[in-house]
Amino acid sequence: MSIKSISSRKLTSKLIASSLLIAGITGIASKATANSVDIDFAVNVTESCAFSDVTGGVLVEPTSGTTFTTSSNGVATLTCNTNTATLDIAKPTDAGNPATADLIEFSGTITPPAASGVTATTMTSVTADQTDIPLGIGANAISLSMEATLPSGAIPAGNYTYTMVLTANPN
Repeated sequence: MSIKSISSRKLTSKLIASSLLIAGITGIASKATANSVDIDFAVNVTESCAFSDVTGGVLVEPTSGTTFTTSSNGVATLTCNTNTATLDIAKPTDAGNPATADLIEFSGTITPPAASGVTATTMTSVTADQTDIPLGIGANAISLSMEATLPSGAIPAGNYTYTMVLTANPN
């Protein structure tokens, strides 16, 4: 065999191998590939009951006598999203005031959403904590007032603050 025919065969073999390689790469490159995408569905479930729109009440200094009265009710909205609940209201406390009240009374209304089927609660001149007030699913409107009667005599000067603690108890 001549050198020319061996070289020609090697060249032909290399050309065939190169052609197959190029054809394979072209075949792989033109092949369709699958794509995928995730579609998420999400929801943020808030606390089952949450207070909002809380505004403190305003008391008026007595012009005669020793009783502070409410000129503007304290209000709040209590929204229960997933369950009914009950509300506890602690009677107003007067710790740290210049004079301690002899008598503290509070009044108010708790109005559940009409569609909830829960009846509104009305309290008048209450002197003790109130517990287990029924609430409906949705926005429950709370409006509270109070009176604080100080001992007879002159009312000591200073700032007076009374605090009512409201607690939601989901069922």
